[in-house]
Amino acid sequence: MHVIVVVGKPSNEDSRKDRFEIAATNTILNLRIDFDMARKDDLSYVWGPASRVQKRLEAIFLEKRDEDICLFYFGHGAEYGWAMLGDRRPGSVLAYEDLRLTLAQHSGNLLFINAPCYAGAASDALEGHGGAHCLIALVPRDKCGYPENFIHSIFGSWRARRFFNPRDPCFGNVEDNAPVVEGDIELQQLMFPKKEAFV
Repeated sequence: MHVIVVVGKPSNEDSRKDRFEIAATNTILNLRIDFDMARKDDLSYVWGPASRVQKRLEAIFLEKRDEDICLFYFGHGAEYGWAMLGDRRPGSVLAYEDLRLTLAQHSGNLLFINAPCYAGAASDALEGHGGAHCLIALVPRDKCGYPENFIHSIFGSWRARRFFNPRDPCFGNVEDNAPVVEGDIELQQLMFPKKEAFV
């Protein structure tokens, strides 16, 4: 399993300028400690302008075209992609259509954890993916939000060797804004710890 963590920049309006970096760092720490991903070559950390991120992802997915990959994105989103620089100016968004072209070259299993606003729109990027895939999106394609416990809840489920349930009570009453899980949910087993976790 290869893990890719993509991190976007905050917007000028963000009160916490480090929130995406903190989410990415905590994710990496959890992966290394709780999910047996201690080797550096198991992980790629990607950031920067949309064009640089796209080139880096193309290279990774080409090199690992037949491998299982878990892709995380932390940052702002637009209705049609990742707002890599914290805004939706032309050229600063990595469009899901461009990501779709990259993912179409991949034939391994793909677990895609997408945590920006409009996260559910990432299902567009999975059209034509060559292998089995599962999208876990923070919110539906037409919603904004950033519940702080999204990743924590996913990891808690996986530690307990359970599939993430977007209707988990920890999200409260979020009927219209609940996280979305699409595709082959069984792929979440790829991230289950090798040993039983104490919960």
